[in-house]
Amino acid sequence: MFSPEPRRHPVLPGPPRLRPGRRRRLLALAGLVAGCLILLREPLALALGLVPVVGGGRVRQLRVVQPVDRAGAPVPEAEPAPAPRDAGAGQAAHSLRVVTYNIRYGRGLDGVVDLERLARTVSDLAPDIVVLQEVDRNNPRSGLVDQAQWLGRRLGMAVAYGPNLNLGWTQYGNAILSRFPILEAENAALPGRWEPRGLLRATVELPGGDRLAVYTTHLGLQRQERAHQVAALLALLPAGSPLVLAGDFNSRPDEPWLQAVADRLVDAHAVAGDGPGYTFPSGAPSARIDHVFVSEPFSVTAAGPVVSDASDHLPVVADLVLPRGTAGQE
Repeated sequence: MFSPEPRRHPVLPGPPRLRPGRRRRLLALAGLVAGCLILLREPLALALGLVPVVGGGRVRQLRVVQPVDRAGAPVPEAEPAPAPRDAGAGQAAHSLRVVTYNIRYGRGLDGVVDLERLARTVSDLAPDIVVLQEVDRNNPRSGLVDQAQWLGRRLGMAVAYGPNLNLGWTQYGNAILSRFPILEAENAALPGRWEPRGLLRATVELPGGDRLAVYTTHLGLQRQERAHQVAALLALLPAGSPLVLAGDFNSRPDEPWLQAVADRLVDAHAVAGDGPGYTFPSGAPSARIDHVFVSEPFSVTAAGPVVSDASDHLPVVADLVLPRGTAGQE
């Protein structure tokens, strides 16, 4: 019987063993790379042309869709709006239309970043003052455009920008646009452990020299965080002067910290709106989290959201009346 000689296979070396310290460093590096890829997923998608950007297409390496008007003609990067009307001139009161809008950096329900569509949405509302949240400046995900300035030029409005998140030359925050002159602006940080939040104030000069303080904010996502932010916000508001406070509060009207705001100011929708006034999400609104508040002696004649697909929030419009001579003058 044949007995084959046992064959000796060469012993192959196993995988090199990593020292515990080196293994930890490699795992930390892998986690860092994965985290960076998650944070940069939208900029990378833009750079590869997977998320089209419309409007403000100054970045040549992105495949930018050229905006066109309703007739199909190309739209310039920032086409100036017509000269504004002088609302309230010669009258006993200022009639003002205020709009608050979380624009999600111009990204609509179709996933397209389209500043021209957003500009048309705002322009069609014929506002005097617009407060915006989630506004990018020099961010790859939105085409490296200074969105507040672009919209200001496109709409023919003065601009104040309050960045809350600063990543080098990339910023993200709130903006105030006004067809009246903006005399000064200030951005105050609000408390919070997560995404930085702020309260942007602009002093607007109304016809006849009256001055109006306009505030906008975008509160945090955590309940306790919002409670602290509202307390800080209320402490920053002046007493006895007409003001407008509007923005994305991420809060329904019945939440206690928003009740604290309503105890001091007038909720425009509560006194002049119809129905529930839901503002989010724009595709199927089920919550009113975007609000306009005003102080005395404002009166509110109309208020409510307007249907739009230019963002994941709906814009909210409030028509206000302010007696002349009741705002500060110098």
